[in-house]
Amino acid sequence: MATDVDPRTPTRRSRRLTRALAARSAVTAVAGVAIAASTLSGCSKQYRDSIGLVAELRPYRGCDQLLDDLRSFGQERVRSTTDFDTGVGESLVQTDRVAGRAASAAPQPMDAGTVAGPAVEDAPGEASSTGTNNQEADVDEADMVKVVGDRVVTVSRGRLVVLSMAGGSPALIGSVDLPGTTSAGTLLVQGDRAIVIGQGDDARSRLTEVSLHGDPAVSKSLEVDGTVLDGREHDGTIRLVMSSELGGRIPVVQPGSDTSASLDQARRANLDAIRRSTIEDWMPQVHDGGKSRPLLPCDRMMRPAEASGLGLLSILSMADGLDSLTGTAIVADTGITYASTTGLYVATSGWPTADRDDTETPRTPPTDGPVTDIHRFAITGDAPAAYEASGRIEGSILNQYSMSESHGRLRVATTRRSSATAACPSERGCIEPMRAGGTDSQVVILERDGTSLKEIGRVDGLGKGEQIKAVRYVGDTAYVVTFRQTDPLYVLDLSAPTAPRLVGELKLPGFSQYLHPVGDDLLLGVGVDGDDDGQTDGAKVSLFDVSDPLHPVEASKWTSRAQFEFMTGYDPHAFHWDASRSTVLLPYLGACFENDCEEEASGVLVVRIEGRSLTEIGRIRHHGTGSTVEPPSGPATTTTVAGESTAGIGESTAGIGADGVAAPDPGVAAPVVPLDPLARIERVFVMGDRIVTVSDEMLAAHTVDDLQLVGSVRW
Repeated sequence: MATDVDPRTPTRRSRRLTRALAARSAVTAVAGVAIAASTLSGCSKQYRDSIGLVAELRPYRGCDQLLDDLRSFGQERVRSTTDFDTGVGESLVQTDRVAGRAASAAPQPMDAGTVAGPAVEDAPGEASSTGTNNQEADVDEADMVKVVGDRVVTVSRGRLVVLSMAGGSPALIGSVDLPGTTSAGTLLVQGDRAIVIGQGDDARSRLTEVSLHGDPAVSKSLEVDGTVLDGREHDGTIRLVMSSELGGRIPVVQPGSDTSASLDQARRANLDAIRRSTIEDWMPQVHDGGKSRPLLPCDRMMRPAEASGLGLLSILSMADGLDSLTGTAIVADTGITYASTTGLYVATSGWPTADRDDTETPRTPPTDGPVTDIHRFAITGDAPAAYEASGRIEGSILNQYSMSESHGRLRVATTRRSSATAACPSERGCIEPMRAGGTDSQVVILERDGTSLKEIGRVDGLGKGEQIKAVRYVGDTAYVVTFRQTDPLYVLDLSAPTAPRLVGELKLPGFSQYLHPVGDDLLLGVGVDGDDDGQTDGAKVSLFDVSDPLHPVEASKWTSRAQFEFMTGYDPHAFHWDASRSTVLLPYLGACFENDCEEEASGVLVVRIEGRSLTEIGRIRHHGTGSTVEPPSGPATTTTVAGESTAGIGESTAGIGADGVAAPDPGVAAPVVPLDPLARIERVFVMGDRIVTVSDEMLAAHTVDDLQLVGSVRW
């Protein structure tokens, strides 16, 4: 999270880390043991000059230059492919239906300089005011539910629904159909309007503007060629990241058979179609009623140093509803988005390609594994996103939580893969060299230098033979979870950006898929339980005590032998931390482990943190007649210190706290009752003293203290 604190001023956590590291140095000097983490200060100049470099994005001067590049990329793909279904990519060489689709809406000519217009940090660990579990303060993320004052706005089954929680009991205000939306996915709120992001017809996204003044009403809707990958709102401006195919209107053909003659004939026909293509054949369109227009003008497109796919990655901005839609785009395939309050980063992973003929651009170091290109855009005020800088690092990232900006620097965690033995890049040595065909992980710190994001420090060699499963940055500390057989939780000190260090490690069975700070020196891990052989066999919640960064401890854990998984593992928005009551709310679903399935399990687990112990309070479930919470016949779980046994759900075994003393009575717990498996709770949050749960057909409110049902509304 970006803060205004001077990075040279030691924080409480950084001072503690400094003292801990000093003590560690003394101990390791005596014992003759050291853990080395590489930084660029110990690397050769040749390596410093090559690692992390990628050519900055360069804007196209106009449509002619853009068309030349697209034709060249397309012809290269067609010439090199031997598989007409997948070798050229989704952008080219599909079926004849692509040409047919182009005829349905004749695009308007591209303009090189006119911006497309209308046709004619909540701190990490703290809950947001919109009800969404956001990564950064004051940066709201697109989600299926939003809290607006005492109202709840949600999208479900092609409708937008508005409910009131005034007085603590839910009541329906109104709903509106979203015409042309085959599936409504997420929304963002901008003043008294909601922007709904849904799926339209024929590989298009549908954007719908809904007035929230009084009864909800549709004000405007657009269809855009492509898929909206993510969305953010900060200070009243909405940013959407969209992936679109290029060349979708080129009349390409498929070979009639797999004979050489048929393949050659199809290849010649497609090369000819690309040579004759116009810019309108390539570019995605905005469809507004019966009119279509280019999504963006040519001079708002940019190109990277290396071909990064035949897709278009657009950053669209809206300062005042859909009529203010504008943006910037990169000729690149789909990416992962992270945003702070001032910068939006798009990371695209792939394999390095052969050098282009351009001599104007710096080259990247040779590598036989995947690389990630990261592009930073300024998002200050309500202006369109403005490109600032790019960088390249080895490896691939897991998700948006792999990235975090602090004091203008970007921290990135990646897993590196190698098909050949890789030498350690640091003269100071790595924790462990990467073996042939192996993996390891790293955290890299990038700093802007002109139009380049340059590496200034790194810790690598984490989790040999494993992959990253979760990452969380809290101030100057990074927590990284990797997994193959056990779950190493690594603690990294990033307080000195040019000399980051690994300071602690804890190995446990299973692995965490999501990490969340839950107070001073406490970190919550949500994921999967397992055994020492790496077999997964249920859900798990871990409470880590990280007060001593050199020796992190699993102070308490909750496990389940029942076959379900937490949605948080793949959807961080399915998580809520009620800091004022030290309560965690976790939606869960039925899952299969070792062919043992519990497909009808669905609900919300309510867990309270008391001291250094986890205690299950209950479970909330939606079913055909409403929402229910009932106590079980005995304690549902056992909380334990690391190394103690854990009882499965339904077993009458007393809990054990972090100090070995019996934990408090679990209190009221949830039922296991028959229900419609489709009525799964997907979001949960707290409004006042009410726990609000939302499924695709119902909203229910329960009291925070004892989970008593207050009311529910179906739609």
